[in-house]
Amino acid sequence: MRGLACVAEGLGIRATARVLAVAPKTVLQWLAEAAEHLRAFSASFLCQLHLEQLQLDELYAVLRELKAGEISDEEAIKPAELAKIQSELTAARDRQATASTPAKPAKK
Repeated sequence: MRGLACVAEGLGIRATARVLAVAPKTVLQWLAEAAEHLRAFSASFLCQLHLEQLQLDELYAVLRELKAGEISDEEAIKPAELAKIQSELTAARDRQATASTPAKPAKK
């Protein structure tokens, strides 16, 4: 985790390796593993949210404004939108749980 945090903060692969006293190849392996986990997460969870391109564009715009300090946290997430997002996440989790639950054998 610390290695990923270093890279996320802008340190290069070699600098991260020096800071953590590991080989640069180790940092690359961590990045590759993190990418695999992200790919699996995206494939199994995020794809079930059924977001449209417009919604993603709006999300990036709000995050950019929030980071720049142009809007407050409260303005970034309006209560009605938060409820909708929570509802979609709950439904996606339910679908995921249903899909991963093994079928019970029939009683004789």
